[in-house]
Amino acid sequence: MFFAFICKSVVSFCSESSNYIYKPRSSHTTVSSKPIATNKFEKMKLKWKGAQPHKPTFEETGCSYEQFEEQLPSFFRSFDLGAVVAGKVVEFIHKGALVDIGSKSIAWMPEFEYSLPRANVLSPIISLDNEVEVKIITREDRDGQLTVSIRRLQIDRAWEKVLKIKEEDATVDFVIVSVNKGGACIEIDGLRGFLPGSHFVSGHPKEEHTGQTFPCKIMTVERESGKLVVSNKLAAAEDKLKMFKKGILVQGTVCGVKPYGVFVDVMGVSTLLHISQISNAKVENLESLFTLGQAVTAVVQDVDSDKNRITLSTKMLELSSGDIIKDMQGVFDNAAENLKIWEEKQSQIAESTIGAPEESVGPSLQHLEDELAHV
Repeated sequence: MFFAFICKSVVSFCSESSNYIYKPRSSHTTVSSKPIATNKFEKMKLKWKGAQPHKPTFEETGCSYEQFEEQLPSFFRSFDLGAVVAGKVVEFIHKGALVDIGSKSIAWMPEFEYSLPRANVLSPIISLDNEVEVKIITREDRDGQLTVSIRRLQIDRAWEKVLKIKEEDATVDFVIVSVNKGGACIEIDGLRGFLPGSHFVSGHPKEEHTGQTFPCKIMTVERESGKLVVSNKLAAAEDKLKMFKKGILVQGTVCGVKPYGVFVDVMGVSTLLHISQISNAKVENLESLFTLGQAVTAVVQDVDSDKNRITLSTKMLELSSGDIIKDMQGVFDNAAENLKIWEEKQSQIAESTIGAPEESVGPSLQHLEDELAHV
């Protein structure tokens, strides 16, 4: 039976092949739209499959070789250790899941690699046949199977995020997940870090703070050692710095007296009143002028956002040199009026300074022009 079928097919093929014998065309011959087979393989394809749609050649697509070379890598997947690939979860099995990433064998994902934080059940996180990005964490075993992880990829991206936050010196909200003797354990995108108790605005963190979100700035990031340390105080200080502007009057209390100056607490922010900014007269002994808890009125001299530093001045409030030493409270009581007078004087000095060079430079330029005219 099989031999008879082969013979019948050969006879049929031979009878049909006469239709494809090349015949020279005259100039008046009508060109048929029927495709012409040029070899026996095309004849068999035409006979058994019928006419196929035209497939454009490489030249007909208008694509250059340079463009083809650029697009070529996108058609090849890398299954090297550490590569990130897209795949689909095709089946949930005991203690893991099977993921189709296009390799020669279905990849295996253990249940502890499902997500960050760890989840023992993947189905609520990812549905079957949904595309998901995974990281290859092992080489092929003897059966050609790879092990992949979602959790490792999330860890990598979380570290990239905190490194960028540190680089930009940004303030980010962190969640306190637990409290210990040294401070609190915080979390961001599943990544754990440490908030020292000395860097918490409200004192040492308590159990009641667990689950709450607090703004923090990142102090230390070390991916190799897994170290992430943040500060709530730095974030609070930076936020308060926005309230301070150069030249405004502020009130505070003395919280420290040192040989080089006085520290003044202004709205919870420690500021410095340097000894050179206390009076226009020489100050011999700071301890004789200031005491802890004393109320102070001063002018914001400078705000350094990079160093979170604010410096104050009281000598701007003096009408006469040494007024702070003679009658400090009187200067503070009239601080607003005295500051206005000081600003007016500074404005007059600036105007006179601007006009002075023009008057002095004028004659010298004229003299230069006269000298050049005689050359």
